[in-house]
Amino acid sequence: MITTLPEKIKVMQAFEAGEEIECYSAAAPWWGAAYRPTWDWHTRAYRIKYVPKEIWVNEKPNGLGPRYATRAEADVAASTDRVRCILFREVKE
Repeated sequence: MITTLPEKIKVMQAFEAGEEIECYSAAAPWWGAAYRPTWDWHTRAYRIKYVPKEIWVNEKPNGLGPRYATRAEADVAASTDRVRCILFREVKE
């Protein structure tokens, strides 16, 4: 849970930068979207919404190729011996 001033500032700056923020409170005990946060740090908790990292990799007969940020990039770089294009998505533990 965010408790320090620098952590709170980071969340508020992320909101100003257009990132999605989530809110948690005792009245609604789950994390949900905070479209217009009130920044009531005494009764609510806020966090930057977790977005898993994703990479695309072309599989070839002899193994995996380099990684790409998008499927389109992987498709452009694909050679004729590509077996398939694989999406790897980060899992938060």
